[in-house]
Amino acid sequence: MLIAHSYGAPCLPSRMTKHEQSPEPDVEDPVTPQWAADVRRTREERGVTQMALADAVDASQNAIAKIEACQVAQSRFVKPISVYLGLPVPQRYADEDDRRWAEMGRKLRAQSPATYDAACAFVLSMLGDAEKKTREH
Repeated sequence: MLIAHSYGAPCLPSRMTKHEQSPEPDVEDPVTPQWAADVRRTREERGVTQMALADAVDASQNAIAKIEACQVAQSRFVKPISVYLGLPVPQRYADEDDRRWAEMGRKLRAQSPATYDAACAFVLSMLGDAEKKTREH
């Protein structure tokens, strides 16, 4: 599974202590270099220490330091940190095409909501036509 966002590729994995690891790996979200940099920048702009952020999201200061240094590829603390700092959560994609479709959709919707709606309707109609043809054969 590809993990990406407009933030880019995920950080490299690193070992974390048991306290820093999620008991359920499927609830961990990706840590990307841009997101990690945004966490540090936003935290510092607000005058929040790593320890205060750690306390706010029930993590260790070491976990926050590793996340900000992009020493982990994913973490269960991504969502709580994002919510606390008001940052978007990096998204997971099945592959590069999924990521590109999502990025194009976000850009089109922001630029022209009406065109986005028309494009969605067109794609849905094409999918409906393909489904009909599959059932006919």
